[in-house]
Parts: sequence; C-alpha cells; structure tokens
Amino acid sequence: MPILLIIMVRLRLRLRMLFVHIFLSATVIAMVAKKGSNEKQLSLPSGWKSSSATISIQGHQRVKEIIENRHARRNPHLLDGETITDNCIGNDEITEQSIEERRSSLTRISNNETNGVGSRYNNNSSYITGMSSHYSNGINFPYDLTIHALRAFYNEYTHLVLPRRYPCPKNSYYPTIWQGVDLAGTVYNMRWWQQHVKEEPDRVSELNKMGFVWERLQPEWNLILESLIVYKALNGNVLVPSNFTIPHDDDRWSKACWGIGLGSSVYKIRNRGDHLGVNNPNAFSRRKQLNSIGFVWDVQELRFTKFCTALQLFGRIEQQRDITMQSGVLKVPSQYVVPRNSCWPSDMWNYRLGERCTQIRQKELYIKGHPHRLKILADLGFYVAGGSNNNLRWLEVVHAAAVYSQMNNNSLDVPTKFVVPAPPRRVDNCSLEDQDTRSCVVGSDDAWPWSEYLWNFPLGQRLRDIRVKGNYLKGKNSNARRQQLDALGFNWKPKHGRRSKE
Repeated sequence: MPILLIIMVRLRLRLRMLFVHIFLSATVIAMVAKKGSNEKQLSLPSGWKSSSATISIQGHQRVKEIIENRHARRNPHLLDGETITDNCIGNDEITEQSIEERRSSLTRISNNETNGVGSRYNNNSSYITGMSSHYSNGINFPYDLTIHALRAFYNEYTHLVLPRRYPCPKNSYYPTIWQGVDLAGTVYNMRWWQQHVKEEPDRVSELNKMGFVWERLQPEWNLILESLIVYKALNGNVLVPSNFTIPHDDDRWSKACWGIGLGSSVYKIRNRGDHLGVNNPNAFSRRKQLNSIGFVWDVQELRFTKFCTALQLFGRIEQQRDITMQSGVLKVPSQYVVPRNSCWPSDMWNYRLGERCTQIRQKELYIKGHPHRLKILADLGFYVAGGSNNNLRWLEVVHAAAVYSQMNNNSLDVPTKFVVPAPPRRVDNCSLEDQDTRSCVVGSDDAWPWSEYLWNFPLGQRLRDIRVKGNYLKGKNSNARRQQLDALGFNWKPKHGRRSKE
C-alpha cells in the first residue's frame, strides 16, 4: 500500500505540473503575440528542439524558474533549508527529543503538502523507527541513552556479557534511537571508549557495577589466540570444527571469549589469511604464535598422514603377509573400521579405514592435485592410478597367479571357473543355534597359501579375459605384464574341450 500511495502522489503531482505548464505556455504565447519577440533568448538545454514558440516561452520569468527547477519536483518536501542525507538526522545532537520533533514536523508537512491524499511520509511511525537502522553502530549517540540500553540488557539477563552482535530489540525497554542498532558492536569499539568513557571515572565505576567486560576492548586477534590456547588445553589439538562456537556460561573460557565463532575464525585464518595479511606488520609474529601451539595449516595433509599410518598398521596387524605375498598388496575391506583393542593406538579407534580406501580409489580423496602421494601409497602396498582400479586389479591377478603357479610346478593353466578358495574353518561341537556364528570358530589353517584378501577372487575368469580380450595388456605396461605371465608359465593357447577330472 505505501508504494501504491507514492505512485498516486507522484502521478498527481506530474499531472498538476503538466496543467500548469500548458496554462503558462498559452498565456506567454498570447503575450508574445502582442509584444513581439524582442525578449532576450535563453540557451536551450541539450536535446530540446528549437522553435519560435519555445524560444519565446523561455523569455518569461516564470518559465525560467520552471526550467531551472524542473527536477526539484522529484525530491520530497522538506522543511526550509533541509536536505535528505543517508543518516536522516545529524550526529551532533541525537536525542529522544530530536526524534519526537522530527516526527511532528513530518506529520505537519505530510498534512499540508498532500491535502490528505497521502505521501511517502504518511507512515511516520515506521519511518522514524527505521531511521536508527541507518546506523551500523551508535558511537555518536549520547552516553546517557547508551547506558540506558545497557541497563535494559542487564535487567533482562542479569549480566552484561553481550553476544558478539546484538541489535537492540524494538520494545519499550530500549531507547527508540537504539532499536535495531548493534549495541555490542558499539560499546566494544575503542572509539566509543575514547569518546565517552576515557577520563570519566564515574562512568567507569557505573559500568563496573554492571559487570562490563573490559577485556573485549582489546584486538580480536588476542581473543582468538587465547581461545585457541584454551581449546588445545581441553582437546589436545587445535583442529577446531568449522561450526564450533565458544559457549556462554562456561567458566573454562574467559568471558571476553564467550560467543566467538572459533571454528569460523580458524577457517578464515587458514583459507583467507585473516589477521595475517601481507600489509599487517604483526603477520610474521602471529604465524609464529600459531605454529607454537600446533596450528594445522593444511588439514588435508594431516588427514592423509593419518590414513597412511592406519594403512601401515593394517598391514602389520590385520593382514599377515606370508612369503608367497611377493607383490605386497594391501586390500582393506570396504567396511573395515579400526577396532578398539590394544593392538591399535587409541587415537585410531573407530577410524573408517575401508571407507577412506574406497573414497581414494573412486573420488581421488587426498590424492587429487597431489601426484607425489601416489608413490607414498604405492610404497605402503596401496596402488592407485589416477583414481582408477586398473593397477590394483592387475596386482591382484599377478599375485593370485603366482600362488597358483607355485602350487602347480610353474604352470599357469587355470580353469575358467576357478575361484581362489578360503581356508576350511575348524569348529568345536556347537549347538544347532550357534553353528552359524563366529563363536564356534576356533581357528583356520595358518599354512593356507592364499592371502585373505584373495579369497573368492575369480582368477580363472580374469586370466581368460586377459587371453581373449587382452585385459590389462594395453598401454605402456603391456610388455612387462606379458613377461610376468610368461615367467609364471601362463598358457596363452589352451586346448579346447573339457578338462579331464583329476
């Protein structure tokens, strides 16, 4: 509705000016017809077409005023000598009385200028209430009104530990001028302290009685560093989650630090260099401070290191390597989670190692953009080729083929349906209910030649695909792989027909 009223007022004003313009034009033309066209001519504005009528009209004094002020009708009506500014009211004397005076003057202007039709200032209460929103803070507001707002907060919460950002609510407890203005951003600004409190011991005493947190007047960097030190003391590291905010009413933290979005601050330091800009003279010393408490600049590098450690321990603890495991390939089950037992360090417990392995192979986790990490993984027995499983699968094939060849006198003539068997399990006499549970399993044959990660591997089908389709024999490694198969006694042209049963 306010927009519709504004459009109606503007339309009415334009129609009124159009009628006045037509009336004056006709009057002046009639005068010119009687007196002639000896009046001094004005220079035409750019874009106007010259004609005898317009040149004559411009000579009239009233028309001159209309031309010179032709844009003035677009501005709102103000008091004599007033102009609209971004702040709407000056900064010298900002009081409740000045707001009331402005409200009454706007009401009078609205009634006189629009004759009851309506104007942009008809909704005076909402306009005045919104004036304070033009201020990001109230540094220039009088101290008396500011202390009034602080008392309102204190009476409501019984303390003066303001949130990091606190726009005053629009209710009767807060001065009208403060409603919507950030109270915390004002009183914890050094400019406010210097302008209103410095060398004013009575005011300092007044604020102390309400528990004003003076420590928050120091640079934000000091508070962030203090928070990081406390976080490390509580958690043993400074790997702050991105959504972590220092809680209120927690005496383990300084009151000046309550409400700091520490996770967000750490993210901005690490990724945007906040507080560490090249033009900051303290950047070097601040970096040293962060390094001294173990600040992690590259989280991905830290997580990759943990993955490598877990992979190395897996090969040592979970996967018993025997002499036949010449390739040294690690294969972690996709659902493998580090168990909570003494064989593993406590900081590794519940680590989803199998899930990380899948993410590295399929999504290039940790290795995208870091090709040097591929060699690190290969040295541990974990093979990845740009996110592809080709190399890993070939190592599985050649490892299983080597075991089969050794068991068959250096002959690699594998039936197509051959699948690497799992070892037979030895079980005690169990009840019928427990026969399918692991509680019955006493152990397995420790001399079983096939490594656990090869159990149920379809070796026969893989070798047939190599022979018929040329799988794994394309690219720069094809000749080397052919030589490996030849050394194992691979039969490239087996006899057709059914095999005799042994």
